Amino acid sequence: MGLVSLVPQYYLVIEHTSVGLLFFAMGVWHTLNCLAAFARTKSAGTVYVARVYHRAGKGWLKHIELYALMGIAGVPIIVAWTFVELISPDGRATGEPSITGLQNYQHFVIYAGFVLCAALARAAEARSAWLDLPAGALHGAWGVQWMIIFVLIRSHMFEGVEWLQMTVHNMYSLPVGACMALALLQAAGHWHNVMVDLGAAAALTLQGTWLVQAAFLLFIPGTMPTGCKPTLMDPENDPNFRPVVCASGYATDRAAGLVTWLFASHLAAVAILTVLLHVLVTRVNARRSKGPYVAIDCEVGKPI
Repeated sequence: MGLVSLVPQYYLVIEHTSVGLLFFAMGVWHTLNCLAAFARTKSAGTVYVARVYHRAGKGWLKHIELYALMGIAGVPIIVAWTFVELISPDGRATGEPSITGLQNYQHFVIYAGFVLCAALARAAEARSAWLDLPAGALHGAWGVQWMIIFVLIRSHMFEGVEWLQMTVHNMYSLPVGACMALALLQAAGHWHNVMVDLGAAAALTLQGTWLVQAAFLLFIPGTMPTGCKPTLMDPENDPNFRPVVCASGYATDRAAGLVTWLFASHLAAVAILTVLLHVLVTRVNARRSKGPYVAIDCEVGKPI
């Protein structure tokens, strides 16, 4: 039980922190890109058009975010397929797969489907315009993909998923849903205000910080809420792998309250970070130009 038990525990820590840091970097980059475009000095009469995401450079760098999303989606695909028999029994004894096994296969199919759609979108754009996706479509696809996982987790909530884990996932669904809604709103062409870009970028940043926080709350014993402890895998006695279990209902409620307070702190911190970046970018651009600040198209950079 020793080495095999530690595999999912350490994998989950690495997965949450690495993906969280990537999302944080992407969110900050989006914020800076949006603010720099918005503050750039152009002739009067220009209009800012929200893009939700901004392409970086030319050539393959133009799609660096798409490649990053495909890459991080590939990690759980490989692990879910490789460790599905290690994390839970194969069900041959009872003839039925365990809940954890079903979740792993579900995650595998969902992530694989997202990578396939992203690859088709990239290939379509490279070959022709037969699949002309609007800006922000990938954010919307990522949000839909996560929401499906969220629904699956809720469906298994009463079959072994700890309430603390459920609360953390509930909080994470909020910025994902906001990012998805803003992406779909922009893609529909109903709103092109700069706040759409800032909101989507802030939601992406919040996803990153909360994923890192979730790793400490759910998978690292020394930083778990008081009264909660990790449950290592024991296929013979408990086929359902639960990363953390609270000792009592009171401990669970207290931990859930702590999670709510931490999420509010993350939300406030991201909002303050966005404001500080706005002040910084505005001052930097003010020193470089004596002209007035007007809104521009954040990708074309020309009056519309």
